[in-house]
Amino acid sequence: MWDFEHEPRRSDLRERYQIGYTTPSRCARELAAGEADIGLVPVAAHATTPALLIVPGCAIASLDRVRSILLVVRGEQGVSAVRTVAADTSSRTSHAYTRILFNIFWKVPATFVPHPPVLESMLAVAGRGIADWRPRPSSP
Repeated sequence: MWDFEHEPRRSDLRERYQIGYTTPSRCARELAAGEADIGLVPVAAHATTPALLIVPGCAIASLDRVRSILLVVRGEQGVSAVRTVAADTSSRTSHAYTRILFNIFWKVPATFVPHPPVLESMLAVAGRGIADWRPRPSSP
């Protein structure tokens, strides 16, 4: 993105391309709907939109831990008491990882409710003793 945002190439590239800044999940929806030609999308988008092609050599990746899921549980019983998860609609990958944690690792049956990333509202929608998640920047 450096060249698209900084001279000397910015002016030339802006004449040929239209850049859109949005969440990864919205970018995936736009690609699936044919509203965008190329985009950085969550890997989970490929599973739901098989017509997408992967551009070799392009990725956002990590060689170490990535702390992109924030799981908030209200109540002292922790994850085992969770029955509803308010799932942040801006990250399909975090949603998929959270489902894996609940279904495979913790073996806790939970209903996932899509919700915009507003913590208090997410907690209100999901109820008492529940969990929600939202992506956050990873820290070094």
